[in-house]
This record gives sequence, C-alpha cells and structure tokens, in this order.
Amino acid sequence: MPEKYLEILQSLVDLCATIPNTPMTAQARISALATMNLRYEAIQTNRNLNEHPYILTEAFVVDAIRHIQAWSESLYAESADNGFSTARKGDMEEMHEDLFQKLWTQYDIDQYKQDRIARYEWRIDINDIHPLIEGRDCIDFGCGHGNFAHALINRGARRVVGIDYGEGSLRHAETMRDILGVSEHRILFRHATVYDTGEPDGSYDFAIQNGVFHHLDDEDRAYREVYRVLKTGGWFWVYTDGKGAISHHLWDASRAALSNVPPDYIIAQLANLNLSIGKRYHLGDGFNAVYRHTTWEEVTERLGRMGFGNFRRLTGGFPTDFDHDAIAADRYGKEKFGSGDLRFVCQKL
Repeated sequence: MPEKYLEILQSLVDLCATIPNTPMTAQARISALATMNLRYEAIQTNRNLNEHPYILTEAFVVDAIRHIQAWSESLYAESADNGFSTARKGDMEEMHEDLFQKLWTQYDIDQYKQDRIARYEWRIDINDIHPLIEGRDCIDFGCGHGNFAHALINRGARRVVGIDYGEGSLRHAETMRDILGVSEHRILFRHATVYDTGEPDGSYDFAIQNGVFHHLDDEDRAYREVYRVLKTGGWFWVYTDGKGAISHHLWDASRAALSNVPPDYIIAQLANLNLSIGKRYHLGDGFNAVYRHTTWEEVTERLGRMGFGNFRRLTGGFPTDFDHDAIAADRYGKEKFGSGDLRFVCQKL
C-alpha cells in the first residue's frame, strides 16, 4: 500500500478534525465524501483501467480535501452559534442499534420486494443453496427488516425465526410480513440479542449472519451462539467484511471525518442529495457504522476452532459484490478488493 496514499487519507481526516464543527462544514464534508466514494465505485467496477487505482483514488481524496477546505474558508457566512457537538459514544452495539433502525425502515413495500428480497433470492439461486434450506427450520441472526427471511421462505424453507435487538426494525419487518400475507407460523420475528437468542440447543437446520457480526463488540460470543442453536450437520451462511481493499480505507477515513456529525443529520443530508434509496442506505451505512475487517484465513480459522467445517465460498451475483471471483477476474483485484467480500457457508461438525 503506497505511503503517499495513506498520508493523503490521513490529511483528510486531520482536516475534518480541525475545522469548526458546524452544519455548514458538516454539509461540505458529507457532499465531498459522498462524491469521493461514488467516484471510486465507478472505477472499482472498471476492469480496463489505464491508471493504477491508487493513483486515481489519491486524486479523488485530494479533490475532497479541496472541497472541504473551500467551504471551511467561507465560515464567515455562518453564525458561530450554529455549532453542534455530537461525538459518538458507547459500545459498537449501542452505536449501531439506532442507526440501522433508521436505515432499514426507509424501504416501502415495492422497494422491499424488488431491492431487498429479490437480491437474496438471487444469491440463494446462483449459489445452489436450495438443498440446505428446503423444508428446513432457519434462524436469522440480526434479521433487520426481515428481507432474508422472506427470501428463504420463497425458496422453500419451512420456517424462519428472525432475531434482532432493534424494536423499530422488528415492527417494520412485521408490517412488511403482514402486507405480504405471510403468517407468523412461517416467519416469526423476535426481540433478542445475537449473544443470547433464547432458542433451544440444536434446534435449527440453517443459520444466517448476513453482515451483522462484524459490527459487534464480541464476534466470537455470537458465533458460539450460532453453533449452539444449530443441529449437528446444520449449515451456516456467513457474510462478513473483508480486509485491505481501497474501499475499506475510504470508508474508514470517511467515518472518522464525520465522527462528530450526528447520524440523523448525515442521513437527512444524503436524502437532500436526491440519491436513490439504495445509495442513501449504502452511504449512510458507510459514513456511520464501524466495521471490523478480516481475511478468509482469519475467519475460517476462528470458526474452525469452534467446530465448523466444510467451508464453501459463495458469490454475491451483482456488479457491486466483490467476492473471490471478482478478485480473480480483475488486473487490480487485490488492490481494489483486498480479501474480498467474505461470503460463504459452513457446517456444524
């Protein structure tokens, strides 16, 4: 990783930490960082780059710095009384509970079916997960608004229980379930933590943690709870964040640059930019949520020690998914994607 690239990223974070924290500078940071990350996404999917992605990304970061500097130099136009103090406090679970409830509940029923449920139905299809779920009892750890639960039912699962700690998310999930005409005997949403689901030992055939445990303070404790509730021979779908990609560095720097801006304010400003709901969700997540990065070797070694085996990597199936197949097909795959999206199934041995 080029030293110059890291220095420029740190300059961005340092600048945002030193300018006055006002609504005006917050708007400048949000718009500049949104532009920076979306510009990078455009080259991330381009397999025919003429320049190295680090060189292109450095230019995007420099442009963001200049944008923020220009706005901070115009502070005479804003009253000094408009500042706000919003340092984020608490552990990772506390920081994320309110955030995800605000993000997940933005979808209406049509967007829910077309953008969320259909996405996971497609991933089940292309990875041939049907034999693992058809006629089976499934549990979703951190179900959010319940989209994966519906995908499982639509692809043959007998019953799905969704566990989440966000009461607002669960109410939204229940509303969507009722609109779709699915009974709670097929999909049941429960308010509980992924550390202690309250479910009996060995009671499920298939479990899911889809982008949840990398936000936790104690991932291993949650993985042990999955192991406990799965039957011997049961399967576990895992999606967790990879490590070492340019996008990881950009998101981590963006979150640090906005660490004193309220999440509600960030989400509202992204809506004002008239972005699609998918992009608002994507940026709202990246600008606020803390991710713990890992590698394929690290996560499989940890799960192996707990008693999981038969690991099989999956693919995401969309242009914005960067799994092992995307890495292999791209000249700059390692730089762009690091260890890739870590999406796989494994079995309780």
